[in-house]
Amino acid sequence: MSTLVHTVKDHPILLAGLKVISKGKRVFPCVPNHKNPATQQGFHDATLDEATLHQWSTKWPDANLGMPTGEANGLIVLDVDCGDNKDGEAQLAKLLTEHGPLPETLEVRTPRGRHIYFRHPGVKVPSRTNHPLPVIELPKLVQCFR
Repeated sequence: MSTLVHTVKDHPILLAGLKVISKGKRVFPCVPNHKNPATQQGFHDATLDEATLHQWSTKWPDANLGMPTGEANGLIVLDVDCGDNKDGEAQLAKLLTEHGPLPETLEVRTPRGRHIYFRHPGVKVPSRTNHPLPVIELPKLVQCFR
């Protein structure tokens, strides 16, 4: 009987997932090229368990990787969208002119713009879509990224 050994380089979801969980952030698989969760319980299935990540990378080798945001994972996300008559970058620039620069943080490019990540402040943060500006959302309950 042989044992199939996963190499991290052969499974991008595994490589990305291991990096994220090493920072104490839970992850879950999303349908390839979509934001929809691949598991039945969606973001509720998010895990810090390496064995589960290995299983997911075998079952869904081309999956996107999702990460729940909010207090449970310690993150909020500013979603800046562009295209389809949206100019989130211009609206973000307007906010920055009025309120000053954003703190240094991590960000991820998305097909329609970018997600800017911040530490959750530890108090309830209402999810707002199209407020204060129509193409900036803060925060999303679930953000999936590749």
